[in-house]
Amino acid sequence: MTESRQQEEGPIESLTQKLYTPGDGVPEERRSGLHQNVTDVPQDWQHEHEHPKSFSLDMKLAQHHTTAKWIFLVAILFFAVSLAAAFFFLSNNRNVVSAGKIDISVTGPVSIAAGDTLPLSIDIKNRNAATLEVVDLILEYPDGTRSVHDVTNELTDYRVGLGNINPGVTVSTTTEAILFGEEGSTRDVYITIEYRIAGSGAIFVKESVFTVSIGTAPLSMTVDGPKSVNSGDEVEMLVKVRSNSSFPLENVVVRGEYPFGFTFTEADPEASYSDTLWVLGDIEPEGTREILVKGVLEGQDNEERIFHFDLGIASQQDTTTLGTSFVKAQHEVEIERPFINLTMTLNGSEAESVVAQPGTIVRGKVEWRNNLRDKLGEGVLTVKLDGSAFDESSVFVVGGFYNSSNNTITWDQQSVDDLEFINPGSRGEVNFSFNLKPSSQLGGMSTNPEVPVTARLTAIPVGEDDTEKTIRSEVRHRVMLASSVGIDTLVTYATGPIDNEGPLPPVVEEETTYTITWTVSSSVNELSGGTVRAVLPPYVSWKNEVRPSTENVTYTASSREVLWTVGDVLAGAGYNKAPRKVSFQVGMTPSAPQVGSAPELIGDSIFSALDEFIGGEIGDVESAANIHLEEDGAPVNHDRVLAAE
Repeated sequence: MTESRQQEEGPIESLTQKLYTPGDGVPEERRSGLHQNVTDVPQDWQHEHEHPKSFSLDMKLAQHHTTAKWIFLVAILFFAVSLAAAFFFLSNNRNVVSAGKIDISVTGPVSIAAGDTLPLSIDIKNRNAATLEVVDLILEYPDGTRSVHDVTNELTDYRVGLGNINPGVTVSTTTEAILFGEEGSTRDVYITIEYRIAGSGAIFVKESVFTVSIGTAPLSMTVDGPKSVNSGDEVEMLVKVRSNSSFPLENVVVRGEYPFGFTFTEADPEASYSDTLWVLGDIEPEGTREILVKGVLEGQDNEERIFHFDLGIASQQDTTTLGTSFVKAQHEVEIERPFINLTMTLNGSEAESVVAQPGTIVRGKVEWRNNLRDKLGEGVLTVKLDGSAFDESSVFVVGGFYNSSNNTITWDQQSVDDLEFINPGSRGEVNFSFNLKPSSQLGGMSTNPEVPVTARLTAIPVGEDDTEKTIRSEVRHRVMLASSVGIDTLVTYATGPIDNEGPLPPVVEEETTYTITWTVSSSVNELSGGTVRAVLPPYVSWKNEVRPSTENVTYTASSREVLWTVGDVLAGAGYNKAPRKVSFQVGMTPSAPQVGSAPELIGDSIFSALDEFIGGEIGDVESAANIHLEEDGAPVNHDRVLAAE
């Protein structure tokens, strides 16, 4: 029983029971005997590699060193093979072509006269070991170059095929072209060859440049004019052109550039475009042409003004512009302090151009001052009025005389004491006035009317040597007449281009439609950018009917604004030409508070446009229009709202 219990409890529980059982003592346990180890323990330290772990590390290091050696050997072998392959490829591959081994040699004159033929001899040598295939030679000439076969034909580039060029072979070719340019300038001819190589579809290029200087130009030009002038004096520039070419030159052009303060007045011959460009056409060998340019030069004392002129041949694309310039010339003019300082004001303005309305009066004043140290005598002042836009009978002069035969006002020492002697630094002035013609008299005249006004003072210095030398001073102004414009608003019911309906007189809470017609007129000047606009009252509706339908009339519901984009208006429209006109329909539905009244159909009509002559905005305003019908044959009291029945 006890043994079976010990077996069930296990060795630990059995041992515990024995320890605590009285009289049993400490139980003795059986011990197994020790086995003798047949391997002797070494008595001293052995070599490190004899240790098993040390031996394993040595084996790994040995394997690593062996792998590194193999990698190194493979790298050396790869480098040697690559070097051999490169050497073999470079020494044996005959398709490799270097642009540096293609020579382009150009032989030609380094300087020629403009208009002469430029001959070029071009040699192309192939020093490569491979053939250059499908070789093209391309020459790009500077602007203005002409063909030797047709001098009127501008030559920009030249291309010729040279075929294949074998190794060591030189191919030669020649070209010719007529070169133009400004005297003393240089021109570059760009030379390019395009080629291919066997086994490749790419196009390769080799480039070169040949530079030639332009000697004597085929045309010469001189500019003659004054070296100094007084501010406000007239200046004349004489431009002389001469052909140095052995063949006719076509489409010769002169272009001028004027300095600040110069006002062009006229030229002989007249300028072809913009008062600055003259197309002289063809000039025969050794032929000559002259251009006289006139104008007024103004500036401050001791200022310098430079006039520039270019001479050459017109562009083939646009014959109104200078294409190739041969010669540039300039002339310098110094502005001196005027001996007599002369100023003129028109309607209180010293501006050269003053704008005035037709039918108004123009008041002028001329003042002078002697800037010399010497006294002047026998002064004569004249004011000349030009044009036909002023009323000759209205000219009024204070202390002078107006001669209607030549439209000149004259003051002298008989009429103005200050002109008998003009002391150094002394001043004086005279006054005059004239009326501009009204629009009714200007409508049949030519457009852009103006009245040029020229004032001139002459006097003689009073010196000890009693030498007579006339001193002059002159100023020019002009009065530009703005066009008289008008906007008329007409309301119709039974007549007009649009049919209307509804009760007439209008009845409360019933709609009656009306036609509104706008008419725009302009007396003497052309107008651009014209518009007419007006606002509809809240009880008036837009019916979207416009006649003619081609006119641009729009309505904006949010602002209730009607806009007519008129655009251009011819000079004389409404005078000697038909006016611009448009009609549109509106509907009015009156309410009870409007009974017995004549409600407005449209607010103020505002017309505005740009007067092309004066370069300023002009316009007119027509007051609001109501339901009154002036030209419609309407019954009495048609313009009073009736109460509903």
